[in-house]
This record gives sequence, C-alpha cells and structure tokens, in this order.
Amino acid sequence: MIQRKQTLFLLASALVNLVLLFVPSVLITSANAPVNGLALLMPKGEFITTSNFLAAILLNAAALFVSFITIFLYKKRNLQHLQCLLLAMVNLILAALLILTPLVEINSSTNVQKNWAVYLVIVNVLACYLAARFIKKDINLLKSADRIR
Repeated sequence: MIQRKQTLFLLASALVNLVLLFVPSVLITSANAPVNGLALLMPKGEFITTSNFLAAILLNAAALFVSFITIFLYKKRNLQHLQCLLLAMVNLILAALLILTPLVEINSSTNVQKNWAVYLVIVNVLACYLAARFIKKDINLLKSADRIR
C-alpha cells in the first residue's frame, strides 16, 4: 500500500541504505597517493580495512533487506511496527559504527576524513522512527474502530 505515510518513510530508509552502499563515505589522503574515496561497498586502493568496515557493510545490507520486507507486511501491523523499531536500532548501531569508529587502519602518512554520506544514517533512524509512529497510529485507529462496532 504505497499511499500510506509509513510506506514512504520505509522507502526513504531503503533508499538511504542503498545510497550508503555506493556513495563514498570516507575520504583518504595519503602522502603516496592522491585523495581516494572509500565506498562502503568495497574499498578502493590498497588500504587495509578494519573489522568495523565489514560490520558496517553487513548492518547496512541487513537494514536494506529488512526495510524492503517491512514494506510488504502492511497486513500484519504489529509485526511491521516491531520491525520498524528493530530497523531503527540497527541504524543507530550503524551510525555509531560509521561516525565513531575508524573503517581503515590509519598509518602516519594516512589522513582519514568522514564524508557527508556518513551522516545520512541519522536521517535513516528518523525515517524508521516516524514509520513506526505512523504504524502505531494505524493500530490505535483500528482498535478504536473495532470498539465502536
């Protein structure tokens, strides 16, 4: 049901997760090489990634998958609400990984700067929360309509 507000928020969440896979999230400056972009999907160049890099990829892929599945659970609103809250928590963990932890090993000649794409995860958390809030409003509306009958 595309006309529901929560579906649009879940689509926005999936779109942000998809953008995070292909837009460089870290700018790496090395004394040996020019500026390279490190995309979240695969590293470019000869830089050594940390375990946080793999965890960020897996969390992002899981969030993308769950957000698409959650869209099609519109008949099971309680499960959809629970998955939206779970999706918000996964995106919070992803935001903490991307913002607070290094994704590549830093040498003395390497400088790592976060890109604007890292902060899109915060928008994603907000979209998941708003989707969960509108799903809860639908649940309450249906309960009140059943009481009137």
